[in-house]
Amino acid sequence: MKRSFVILVLTLMMAVGVSGVVRTDYQHETASMLKTKLAQAASATDSICILYDLFDVLPRSEGRQVGDMIYEIATRTGDNTTRLDICRQMTAYFSDDHSLAEIEKKVSQIPESQEQKETHLFLRMKRLSLSSRTKTEADRQSEIIRILSEEDSKTPKSAIQRLLDLFTLVEYLRNDASGDMLKEYLDRLTALATSSHFKLYAIPNIVYAEAANVYADAGEAEKSVEADRKLLTIIDGLEQKYREKGRLYRNYDISRYVCYRRMMRNYEALRPGELEDLYARSMKLRENNIDIRNDIDSHPRFYAYYHTAAGDYTAAIPYLKRMLDEENSLPVRKQVLEFLIDAAGNTGDDDTKVKALEEYSTILEELNRLKASERYRELQIKYDVQDLRTRNAELELENRSDEIMSARRLMTFVTVAFIILLAILVISLYHWGRFKRNASSMGEVVDNIRHERERLRNSIYYDAAGQTDPLADGEVSESWQERMRGRGVKWDQLSLFMTKSIINDLLFIAATGHADLQKYIHETSVDSVMRKVESLVRESDAREGSLSVEHVEDDFAITSDEECLCVIMKHIYDTAVKYSPESLVTLSCRRVGDDHIDFVITTKGVSAAGPEDPQIFDNLLTARKVLHRKGAGLFICRMITLLLDCQIIPDSSYQDGARYYFRIPVTPEAGRY
Repeated sequence: MKRSFVILVLTLMMAVGVSGVVRTDYQHETASMLKTKLAQAASATDSICILYDLFDVLPRSEGRQVGDMIYEIATRTGDNTTRLDICRQMTAYFSDDHSLAEIEKKVSQIPESQEQKETHLFLRMKRLSLSSRTKTEADRQSEIIRILSEEDSKTPKSAIQRLLDLFTLVEYLRNDASGDMLKEYLDRLTALATSSHFKLYAIPNIVYAEAANVYADAGEAEKSVEADRKLLTIIDGLEQKYREKGRLYRNYDISRYVCYRRMMRNYEALRPGELEDLYARSMKLRENNIDIRNDIDSHPRFYAYYHTAAGDYTAAIPYLKRMLDEENSLPVRKQVLEFLIDAAGNTGDDDTKVKALEEYSTILEELNRLKASERYRELQIKYDVQDLRTRNAELELENRSDEIMSARRLMTFVTVAFIILLAILVISLYHWGRFKRNASSMGEVVDNIRHERERLRNSIYYDAAGQTDPLADGEVSESWQERMRGRGVKWDQLSLFMTKSIINDLLFIAATGHADLQKYIHETSVDSVMRKVESLVRESDAREGSLSVEHVEDDFAITSDEECLCVIMKHIYDTAVKYSPESLVTLSCRRVGDDHIDFVITTKGVSAAGPEDPQIFDNLLTARKVLHRKGAGLFICRMITLLLDCQIIPDSSYQDGARYYFRIPVTPEAGRY
């Protein structure tokens, strides 16, 4: 594969190198540079890009070989898009039906696709445009009758077949340039070629080119110039598109030149000063393109049209006579004779004028003899009816497609809406489930606090009366759901209900527990409290020597809740170990004035927190303790009461670790308990 590719590239370079065609300096330098790049190409894709640049730069006589090479490489690599593209571009290099038939054969061998179908249509239109110029009028009329006679209401024609039929009618009716049928079908052809049925730029391009020629033959100068202006706009867009794709040398100079030349033929429709502008542009193109130079220098039509349009009749007459010797198209010969008669009349060349008038009369007689519009009228009606049926069927199909698309869009909208609603429902159910679970968990807390409240209330009242507490016999108080239903509380008021219940129960416990709390406040010693803390640590911590207690030399008495003091200091110890597991915790005591003492807890490794840091209170009371600990309500009341009269102070100046002062009064304030 690689060897064959190298041989093909070398063959191309040799073929291009030995060509004797004269190039401009620009073409020569650019072609030499591109051939050097081609020899260094690493892959078939890179070679195609360089070959395309060569194809754009070289004259047409040399570009054919490059086009064949591009098709060959694209075929080897399976690049069908490139094969179709180069086939379309190669059609501009041939003006004989045999060569175009060979290109059409290549297109037929490419796998079918929309682009392949439109390229095949383009080739058939191109061949038809060439062959129609040499057909006899009898052949023209026979083909026109065949197309107009076709009628098959059961099988509507495709857009491609309709376009080909309209293009055929337009080509074969060109000799009847002044007829209404030609103009009518040409308008239909232009509308169909520019519709959404066709994506390939080449289709409207060839139709506008033929429309410009047909309108010019029919004497419709304004419509012909308008078609050329649209062609020039298409050309600008194509060049920009190719430039964006990297085709820097791709140009449509020849197509522009043909438009300029045809616009000079229809000089009556030009704007003031536009003729000289078109001439200057054409001369500039002549300098840079050898093919345009050959056409201007070898064929008389460019100067014939320009001098006639400029009013230089003396210079125009020789070119007009040469055109009559070379041109075979009756409509074109008719217009050239009109130009020649006008030029001869303005220059006083009577002999030329007489000869031109004689031939002009002959052509008019021939055109009138061949005019067959009336014979076509009945067939035209049948064709138009069938065409109308086809278009109606197509329109109905589009309407059905629109209905299907609308139904699909509606179904899509309904499906999306249903999915969104389902997602909202799932999310709502999920959050409702979470709400119910959280409410149930919180309800346990509410019920436990409620239970402790009832136990406390019953213990006071029933103990005072010498009766037995009913809750002690297994009786269960009302649950929070029962109390909600009994009071008519809605679910959206659950939060408020639970908050009120907890606050009310805690207030009742705090209020009724005052008298009972006094028996837990008693006189004890500092050394007794420290020893009890040491005992609690040994029971819960398996490590030896994790707590060092510095006992006071002179023990002294304090009045407080010894149990609560031990629990709080044990929690401080647990917190210290949590943040510094391997360090030694030291417990000591000191007096602060006459009224307070400090239990000092010191650890290594973690600096003391700031006064606002709440870490020391972590896990002091947990939901688990509240839910499962007996006497939780009474315990909470005692703990809160004690905490209201103590302080836990971090020593921020201590640098070797963390130190906390647990400060309590030596004797509670009078009336506090």
